[in-house]
Amino acid sequence: MERKTLGWGVDPTRITTNMTSSQALLFNLFGEFGGDMEWAVRATNLWLGRTDAQSVKAIHLEYAPRRLSTYLNDHTIVDALVEVESEAGPELIAFELKFADRFSSRRVPFDRNPRYQELARTRAPWRAPLNRLVTPQLNQLTRVHALTERSAEVLHPDKDVRCTLLVACHPDDVSAGSHVESYRGTLSRSDSVHLVTLDALINAMESSGPSSSSVQQLRARYLP
Repeated sequence: MERKTLGWGVDPTRITTNMTSSQALLFNLFGEFGGDMEWAVRATNLWLGRTDAQSVKAIHLEYAPRRLSTYLNDHTIVDALVEVESEAGPELIAFELKFADRFSSRRVPFDRNPRYQELARTRAPWRAPLNRLVTPQLNQLTRVHALTERSAEVLHPDKDVRCTLLVACHPDDVSAGSHVESYRGTLSRSDSVHLVTLDALINAMESSGPSSSSVQQLRARYLP
């Protein structure tokens, strides 16, 4: 309800009726933290298999910059962009959530976009050329990762900010794992992308959260 007051983007049917959409999953998962950033950082460390994240500064749901020309000049949306402070400094973690839906079929020709070309030179997140990343299997992951990398440049122009992409999917979704592995093969740093299943994601939230949390309801809803 808080997100709905901010304006566009909340589909009332998908949120209040059809609970199988990844948009409903997004709000249910991150809404569970309820502003408890200490819980959020503990869960984030478990999701990534790390211990160096020290604090979560902000969580932006359905992150889309207002000034497109300053970023990538397209309409890419990150499901959740999490600003983290780790032992090495600031870090941005992008979450792409999948439940009963597929990866976006929208194919953006970013290999002809000067913003992506500039990003490939300045941040060098990919070792593969951009024209290899425009395929339907890789397009959405590339765009989400690119927006995260560009946001790091805008938010922290004087720092070398680590960017990580975390893809969460249902444990029975074999195609998501295949897409992530294909994308990992194009990266300069293979640990820039992680795959976590929803059962592991919810388990981490439950084990790191307060005993009174209602994470068990998420398990009942999404993992029958």
